[in-house]
Amino acid sequence: MGQVLSCCVHPRSDEKLPLKPPPQSLETSSSLNWRQSSDGISSRPIDTLENFFKVLTDSGSPVNREHWAVSVALKVKFKPSLADPIPYLRRAWLLTGQLHPTFTGSIVERSNGSTGQESPTKPFLTVRPFDGDAWVSKTFLIASEASASGVFAGMLSNGTPTCHWLPATQEIFIRSAHWRIDGIGLLMLAHSFLSSLASVLKNGLDCGVDSYDGLVGSGLLTRSLDDLADAYTDEDSTPKYIQTAADGLVGEFVQGVPSIGLPTIPASETAPPGDSAREALRIDAPTTAAIAAACRARKISVSSAVHAAVVRATAIYPQHPLAKHFAAFFPVDMRRRLPKPYDGPDYAVGMFSSGLPICVHNVLGGDTKGSDPKSFEEIAQQLALVYSKDISRFTTDDEGNPVSMLKVVAPYVRRTTKLFSAPLPPELPQIQNPDVSSLGKVEAYIQRSYGGDEEGFEVADVWLGTQILFRSVQCHVWSFRDELNIAGCFNVSFYEVDFVKEFLEKVESELLAGLGIEREKTLSN
Repeated sequence: MGQVLSCCVHPRSDEKLPLKPPPQSLETSSSLNWRQSSDGISSRPIDTLENFFKVLTDSGSPVNREHWAVSVALKVKFKPSLADPIPYLRRAWLLTGQLHPTFTGSIVERSNGSTGQESPTKPFLTVRPFDGDAWVSKTFLIASEASASGVFAGMLSNGTPTCHWLPATQEIFIRSAHWRIDGIGLLMLAHSFLSSLASVLKNGLDCGVDSYDGLVGSGLLTRSLDDLADAYTDEDSTPKYIQTAADGLVGEFVQGVPSIGLPTIPASETAPPGDSAREALRIDAPTTAAIAAACRARKISVSSAVHAAVVRATAIYPQHPLAKHFAAFFPVDMRRRLPKPYDGPDYAVGMFSSGLPICVHNVLGGDTKGSDPKSFEEIAQQLALVYSKDISRFTTDDEGNPVSMLKVVAPYVRRTTKLFSAPLPPELPQIQNPDVSSLGKVEAYIQRSYGGDEEGFEVADVWLGTQILFRSVQCHVWSFRDELNIAGCFNVSFYEVDFVKEFLEKVESELLAGLGIEREKTLSN
């Protein structure tokens, strides 16, 4: 690898971040790393995880949408003295593009070689020299929709990230293809944007773009996970013990197929995907505190408990005769195992989220021994073991030494890419299991307020969602301002809004009943 990249982690208020970054050494012996052409265009091959998410993104091309496009919405409260926030938002978005140049990149298919002979094209992540005016003009938009959920619903493919300002609801909505950035990274990027906004409000619009303080971002390109992990990028170079670990992960998921799932709209089997939608359920602070206390008493995480409630709520609905188990994947944040500074917000833009399989056998009960349906406690304890797995000691090599999941990710994702690209056997039902992605406490990434008393602002609410084109409900779980949020993203061609509301209510009921807590329900958008 051999590339040394400097960064500026949370500059002090008296430091200036050069927005024309210092020269970045791009030419290295690694074929995975960035290379720069004579005209200043930087490019590198997309890595294994990026390719996986690109395959999913491209599955939406026939309907001009991007499957799993990821979005974050931020409801802000400016000071009454701020008559027009739009110029400040534009400047903050310009700073975001300069601080995170990888975010401005796109995937280009081109030949990888200079022999002059015909060779297959490969996808390369390509970043052009930054043009601030063009960036803002193309990607900063004023939205007329009634809410960020409305923007989220109708998004079409456009090839670039976008930032939308909704004057009616005072919401900021940032959206990108998922191959470009993962959920935790998007929260970090939102923090960078909000920090820039606070600096622009403090220093004014007349300040030179290279003179703002308190900014978050290196201004340099992000290395890929394959590069940072020194990954095994082909099977020939992959040790047998790594192959065995990767095969075991896929095998664990396959054991549970076909999974139990949520019933879709009747006669929707051949319907094309339409708009995405989302519903959210918010649990008040006292009840959230009671949930956290009950989970601590059981030595399980809140994420495990909510996921168990999702499994239990799914099992309530009628199932295909072959569906007996619950099988799914849940995201695993690999950033915390990356070397500094790539584990923090200065390199927010990158795909550093993999997934681990979950297989809960005989969820419905009624096996050959006539067992009862699995209880909340049984499921939660099983999931807790998966959620708490130490990914730094994921497997062992031939000598018994611990091996991090970072070394397993590339071979594992190559297998899951093939798995999800293959057609289902005709005798199996379509995949309709809900997925769960837990973001934890949002304040770990985004502050409740930014700036000073005179020119600052509050962040009143945050939500994250993904555009869904498949027959599943993607659940997101997070807490903000001491309240637990459980949301479901779905496609309106396959699920009705009222059904998803009902499902979320069942999830809440299973969660509270399983933990022995009572409260009133409150649905919110």
